[in-house]
Amino acid sequence: MLNKGKILKWLAAYDLQKYPVTVYHELVVEQRPCAGRIEILGAWKTGCLKAGGQGRGYVDQNGTTYSFTARWNPNSPVGYSTWQEISKNENDIKEKIPKNYPQTKPAILAELESRKGFGFIWALFVLHCFFPETYPLFDQHVYRAYRYIVSKGSECPLAPPLDWGMYSGYRDFFLAQVQAAALPYWEVDRALWACGKHIKQLVKARGRGGQHLGDYASENTVLKLPKTPVQDLQHEWVHSITFGGKAKSFWWKIDDGYNIHITRAFNGANKIVNTKLISPAETERLNNYMAQNGWVPLANNVEKLRSGEEKHGIGLFLYEHLGWSITDSQLAGHLGVIFSLSGVWEYNGKKKGIEFRQLSKEWRNLVKIVDLHSLVIRFKEKTGIEVIIIPEVLHKVSSMDAADAVVACITMGQAVNFQRENYRLVFLYRDLLGAYF
Repeated sequence: MLNKGKILKWLAAYDLQKYPVTVYHELVVEQRPCAGRIEILGAWKTGCLKAGGQGRGYVDQNGTTYSFTARWNPNSPVGYSTWQEISKNENDIKEKIPKNYPQTKPAILAELESRKGFGFIWALFVLHCFFPETYPLFDQHVYRAYRYIVSKGSECPLAPPLDWGMYSGYRDFFLAQVQAAALPYWEVDRALWACGKHIKQLVKARGRGGQHLGDYASENTVLKLPKTPVQDLQHEWVHSITFGGKAKSFWWKIDDGYNIHITRAFNGANKIVNTKLISPAETERLNNYMAQNGWVPLANNVEKLRSGEEKHGIGLFLYEHLGWSITDSQLAGHLGVIFSLSGVWEYNGKKKGIEFRQLSKEWRNLVKIVDLHSLVIRFKEKTGIEVIIIPEVLHKVSSMDAADAVVACITMGQAVNFQRENYRLVFLYRDLLGAYF
């Protein structure tokens, strides 16, 4: 068990700027009456509620406005319809939740977790929203901290069990921590969350697969990990690899304003990380150019761009027409991967002489790819199974929602005997996917 001093250290390590809690504190801790309370909390829980914006999803007591993001819709894997239904029937749901903690799983929990695309963790969160001191928050980070502490560093689970008995074990530990530290439950929860998240980062950084990490609460390790794209970018960023013989790793995302962000690291002693923001206007101009030219080569050779000898193509267009630097014009290949993933462009499949042609003008479908990537990442965290997003297949299923697209990628990948090193392709069904989220 952590003493009060260590809990306070981990509480101080919780990043309130990155993971704000005002909405949670007002609507759960203070139980502030609010129309649509559970829907707002569902959006907060799934990362679909952001401060600012033009919408008025919620206004806190300080006058700060919060808006639903573009992902808060029925086609995203965020349980949208279920959160709305619970919110509309808040009083009826509350009546079905036992006020005293039961020894066996409550019927309402079983009913909520069985709903398509919802699952155990979010169903528990619903119970917590009504009776927060009876049903503590439960997720991968607090469970990891719990198991790591009680096992003295020998256990470091990546995902929480979806089991009432195991949750009850965590609850007993949590309540004992609250009592021993004489701190509010929400502060202990935040401290354990920060602790569990940091342990996971340490495992990744040291490559020790859950082996003993020493004193996880020492002052020398708390939040001292160097920030890398992988650790810092979180789930809304998609990791991709360029086509061609010299494959290069990069991260990208599309924000609520349809700006595309691409982050890449350059080799060398300084390991420079560069992020390029591409505005919707630039993306529109690029896709208009592609629509008029059929198959278009990369045309992004550094020396030829510098000497003015490069042929017409994507790189030259970025350099001459959009005014990008020669360095940024190298992103021609990265953009080719991004738009091929969404089915907007088609890749000719060659490692040399790479060309692309436009298939669709709907480049804003990139939002669906980010949703799909987020679902795949969460599925891996829950099950340990890594699902590859197959570019050769994805454009055929771009009209599907994220869960259906995952299944299509898996099953169609099996059908064409698609293989990549370190990936397992398995047959899954949409209901099975839905049970995890």
